[in-house]
Amino acid sequence: MTSQSPERGRVYRRCGCRRPDGRQFGASCPRLQDGSRHGSWAFAVDLPSADGKRHPLCRSGFTTRKAAETALERALESERTGPDCSEDLPLATYLAEWLRLKAKVLKPTTFARYRDHVHADLIPSFGRLPLTDLRARHITAWSEAELARGRGRTAVYRIGATFSSALSHAVRTRVIAANPCRYVLLPRPVAPERICWNPTQAAAFLRHNHAHYGDQMADLFELLLGTGMRRGESLGLHWTDVHLAERILLVRWSLTAVNNNHLYLGHPKTKASRNWVSLAPRAVTALERQAALARAGQPKGTPLEGLSSAAPTDLRCARKGCWSSCGGAPPSSACRGSGCTTCGTPPPPS
Repeated sequence: MTSQSPERGRVYRRCGCRRPDGRQFGASCPRLQDGSRHGSWAFAVDLPSADGKRHPLCRSGFTTRKAAETALERALESERTGPDCSEDLPLATYLAEWLRLKAKVLKPTTFARYRDHVHADLIPSFGRLPLTDLRARHITAWSEAELARGRGRTAVYRIGATFSSALSHAVRTRVIAANPCRYVLLPRPVAPERICWNPTQAAAFLRHNHAHYGDQMADLFELLLGTGMRRGESLGLHWTDVHLAERILLVRWSLTAVNNNHLYLGHPKTKASRNWVSLAPRAVTALERQAALARAGQPKGTPLEGLSSAAPTDLRCARKGCWSSCGGAPPSSACRGSGCTTCGTPPPPS
């Protein structure tokens, strides 16, 4: 019993009964002709292809002819409008594939956070739900349940933002038509007001560190307060990017920890951060102290290399240095043309 769609495709009944040779009868089972409710309804439609070969889309398991016809119409409508998603694609499968793609473009720290959100929260909560069945009410109910059991608003917002990013990717790739997270996410939590130290407080903090500790952290704090660099940028500072005679340094790297376990050396957070920074006298003195400590363990005349902080010095990065196309010349004498850098770092100040 087969009916042809007025546009494309066909609707028919089939079953899983097998012939003596073990093959399924499919739509030719004799029991399908006796008027019983044996088997189930299915549809099949050929999708357009670039190679000229047949690419049929088949779905079965529908209890009525009407359900199969509705599914066929939905498949044809999805083909016309763009979204292309299997109705039985679980969210767990989609999120795992999205993570695999994101691993190629995200920084390790960001990817680790996305991975934790997906595996610890999103898949346990939504993984069994088909992607096409996800609705805004599901996300709202999840947010309310998380807050009711004492979860922080910031944590719930960040997990929801990760979910929204994944669903936005599904919209861009025409897997679904709209993002159910778009209008139901919790408002972004307001960051608490940060109170900055005044010069007297900063000086008291530095004096305390030098008087009671006198270690490399004291000099690192001098650098942070004297330049405004981020913590990762200070820890990722290389001696080859420090020019004490000119009282400048180049912010080119950032050292971060992934899951508080693995160190990652990458570029600064923003392009504007990758720039030259002038050094105040106190910052120069702190770096000179660290340089003296570093030279004490090296043969005389050996140029300083590696990280300038107390971080491990065995880290290496596969990317070439900014000034490699100038033969490794220091920024003060390097050509100032736009082709001198390989990472877009602006030329040093005059």
